[in-house]
Amino acid sequence: MHKKEYRTINSELIYNGPVKLRLDTFGVNGKIFTKEVVEHNASVGIIPITNNGEIVLIKQYRHAVDEYLIEIPAGKIENGENPYEAAKRELEEETGYNGDLTPLTQCYLAPGYDTEMMHLFIAKNICRADNSLLMDDDENISNMIIKLDDALCYCFNGDIRDCKTITAILLYHHTKSSSKAK
Repeated sequence: MHKKEYRTINSELIYNGPVKLRLDTFGVNGKIFTKEVVEHNASVGIIPITNNGEIVLIKQYRHAVDEYLIEIPAGKIENGENPYEAAKRELEEETGYNGDLTPLTQCYLAPGYDTEMMHLFIAKNICRADNSLLMDDDENISNMIIKLDDALCYCFNGDIRDCKTITAILLYHHTKSSSKAK
């Protein structure tokens, strides 16, 4: 396999806000390309599992796609937080639950144009948190508690179209199936 050599020629910050947008010019094998890159904090996603094996998902409106989506609870890692602390906070803020967190995997969400790395966790032994939901002002979230088989069907029939959620459900199913086989 032929390895291509990449080199950055220029990187210009176009927008500096909660996320940053830069315009990169780079060379590949003698050709010059320009690409927009979104710089985004790392994030977390959590697949909460009830004591009877059901999954807690959320349904929330996403302005960018103008739809309500079924998702796992998730959010960005704030400055000064580690992934575990962020996952604990997001789980409680978005679902009203807390629980025991175990790392599942890490993945890039959209590496073609975005730097965001998501840390996925499984939350078990979940129970209601002491306080009510602490949603951000722009969030309108409701919980859905469903069986794993139903969540898998939602992934395959298109009811769940969020990549982090599909990834988390499929990986959780795989780890659960793998542990039964041993």
